[in-house]
Amino acid sequence: MRMIILFLILIVQSALAAGVEGLNDDGSLQRSKISKAYFEGDFDMVVKALETWRKMQPNPTKEDRIYAYKYLSVIYAAKPETRAKAESFMYQLLKLMPSIELMDLYISDNIEAIFNSVRLRFEHQAKVGLDSGQGNRQSAPAASLTAATPGPTVIPSKSASKDKTQTGKETAAIKGNSHWGLWTAGVVGLAAVAAGYFVLNQPVRTASVASDSVVFH
Repeated sequence: MRMIILFLILIVQSALAAGVEGLNDDGSLQRSKISKAYFEGDFDMVVKALETWRKMQPNPTKEDRIYAYKYLSVIYAAKPETRAKAESFMYQLLKLMPSIELMDLYISDNIEAIFNSVRLRFEHQAKVGLDSGQGNRQSAPAASLTAATPGPTVIPSKSASKDKTQTGKETAAIKGNSHWGLWTAGVVGLAAVAAGYFVLNQPVRTASVASDSVVFH
């Protein structure tokens, strides 16, 4: 079944490539023919060959992609209505080969300005991505170091222990003095009660006063 599918794919590719200038029967690029058509100004033939090739090749080589994107980006950049498509191909081209230049295709100043603008955007985004990656790599060790670092250990000082002992002694002394005061107050109270009881139980003595009889004459 798999062989049948592959065979059908080859038939379709051959049918698509048939009659398309710049492509071989297996759908591969005829680079020399495409480049000649470009320099002769036959841009329609170049676009048709390269776009047909893109549809036929799901997994093209890097070299073929660089070649196709380079020509397509320049041709599409020449028209305002296809400028967005040109910038897309330029960006993909820079991703494949950041140092690539288009001067060998004899581009105009306008196309060169478009390409330089895309290059600046590409370099900026690449720098942002690099900085973001470095930030993540630096924050990861810092996070692990923070997690691995134990918290501070609190060691009680000798002075604090001494103060605590002294405070305990003072508290005990206060409690002892408080008990002694209560005992003394109780004894004094009992003595006062006993004295009162003794006084109340003594017999009452009355003084007799001799009365003089007074006779009035």
